[in-house]
Amino acid sequence: MSSLYPTNKGGSKKKMAHLEGLEKGKWRVVVELGRGPKGKRRRVTRHIEGTKQEAEELMHRLADEVNRGDFVDREDITVVDWLDRWLERKKRGVAEATYKSYKYTIDAHLAEGFGGMPLQAVRPHHIQTYYDRKLDELSGRTVQLHHTILNAAFRWAERLEVIRRNPVAAIDTPRRNKPPKHTFLKPDEVQTIIQKSKEHAYADGYNFMTPLIKVAVHAGLRKGELLGLKWDCVSLKNQTVQVKRTLLPSGELVERTKHNSGRIISISETVITILQKNKKKQAKHRLLLPGSEYEDRNLVFARKNGQPLSYNYVYRLFTKFASGVGIDAAFHDLRHTHASLLHQAGVSLKDIQDRLGHSDYSTTANIYAKADTTSREVAQKLEEIL
Repeated sequence: MSSLYPTNKGGSKKKMAHLEGLEKGKWRVVVELGRGPKGKRRRVTRHIEGTKQEAEELMHRLADEVNRGDFVDREDITVVDWLDRWLERKKRGVAEATYKSYKYTIDAHLAEGFGGMPLQAVRPHHIQTYYDRKLDELSGRTVQLHHTILNAAFRWAERLEVIRRNPVAAIDTPRRNKPPKHTFLKPDEVQTIIQKSKEHAYADGYNFMTPLIKVAVHAGLRKGELLGLKWDCVSLKNQTVQVKRTLLPSGELVERTKHNSGRIISISETVITILQKNKKKQAKHRLLLPGSEYEDRNLVFARKNGQPLSYNYVYRLFTKFASGVGIDAAFHDLRHTHASLLHQAGVSLKDIQDRLGHSDYSTTANIYAKADTTSREVAQKLEEIL
């Protein structure tokens, strides 16, 4: 058995790594990482097939990484952890303005998009889904910056063998001039879809889609923001909602960073009534289920057992409702419809930008400046729709 004994300041030696022979040509490398916060012993183990020399080289390389502080536990590292680590390293070689731009993009967008998702779990389809969503609200040039950051960070992880391959490399760079599709639904179309959604209910009458659609078109929140909304962020007294959490497609609920605590938007009496009724229904179904079957996460919109709704399930249901009444629309179009109605009612683009949470004014202007502003009657129908 080969071992590595680094010398401490006092001259004593402490074994931090050793090599174990398992069978012919197979080895186990063990490197000590010290004690955790609760005094628990921490170590990393790697298995390798090859010669003893190759196994010893791996042992020395891992031990050196631990000594330098460069070692990364591949099983525990999240996307956000890695982006922060990459950014700190990048800080030494870029201009201050570039660093701030990267930091803002990570805090305001990438942290929300990937959150605590394990670095090793990210696949190309996660990257593509993120790009598709961001291209619907940001310019292609802005999303290209997101691509640049992700590609650089994942490429670095690949070089350091933290991940097997860079998932971003399989995705084409987002195009700058690809015009996003923005569908603005008419009030009667929204009403038709809402009526269709009322047909969807469990055998006991539980229906989460109808109130979800109503609040979406009135509040203009993103789907992930709606599905991540908790009751502690709803003030029925002040008639406001604070957007501070997002449910990711992966099912993970992500908190906003300390640099981006979330925007606060006002809601109408109609929305208050919808939320109050929904809360009563949740309380009723909580009583119907045994305590062990109900998982109280304090979510405004949830399954009847309290667990988060599936990101993709909501998308599929809404598309099904819309297509069932002959309307080509996606859930995100409710957000566009909300903003369009505000614009038609004479609300300034700056106020709409703040309400929607767009980081760039140009994004709001490009989408809604050309919307029909002459039909005040359409805007007045918003309360009737809900």
